[in-house]
Amino acid sequence: MMTQKTQALIVPDGRTTKTIYDEVNHNRRRPDITLAKFPYEPEYANWLAAQKRKYRKLGKIQTKPGALKRIKTAIDDKKWTIPMIANKVAGAPSEPTLYRYLKKGIDELANYQKAKYHVKRPSLRAIMRSNHESDFMREHSIDQRPEYIIQRKKYDHWEMDCIDSIKGVKASILVFLERKTRYIELYKINSKNSPQIRLATEQFLERHVDEVKSITTDRGHAFTNFDVMSLISKHQVNMYFTHAYKSI
Repeated sequence: MMTQKTQALIVPDGRTTKTIYDEVNHNRRRPDITLAKFPYEPEYANWLAAQKRKYRKLGKIQTKPGALKRIKTAIDDKKWTIPMIANKVAGAPSEPTLYRYLKKGIDELANYQKAKYHVKRPSLRAIMRSNHESDFMREHSIDQRPEYIIQRKKYDHWEMDCIDSIKGVKASILVFLERKTRYIELYKINSKNSPQIRLATEQFLERHVDEVKSITTDRGHAFTNFDVMSLISKHQVNMYFTHAYKSI
């Protein structure tokens, strides 16, 4: 039975007797012990309510507390990255789940810092090769394209580009667009390495014999490597390269 003091709280709050009863009896440190021995603490109840709101916002955390503790140790003491934690910590969830925890602000990941990657200095050979490719691309710049290609007045002049997956997988789509008609052909490739690009380009050129006069593309290594450029040159197709960070 409720006391008169407890019932008096109902009037200003507009709460029912049951609401006050549940608050006083359940939101305390030891609900299993009577109020006389372990009284209700408003400060603790406020803290508990804040914790409940926080975890409702975070969503359901399926990782066990022991695994979360090991994750915290790996971050604080060992400075491990999320991929390392996902693969080496017992009971740890997958990488996407860990990144979701990080984004939502789980306490155990509060001290996580993204790894700083050091860029490897290019070799002299790579620099010389890059300079040679730059000379070739300067000679085949988009600025050298005839006006009739720019104005889309003739057929058989194409654009080439790659569409990458937003999920970060290696497979891509190689796109060929005919400039005048806007006709598009798509070729799935397992990766953007030169053999895959060359194979798809060769299939395209063999399918359109005498129907490809020029190809305009960007300066990505997928298109400027020797294998792809030599193949296109072999089919007597002119190549034009866009300027860096410019659209075709």
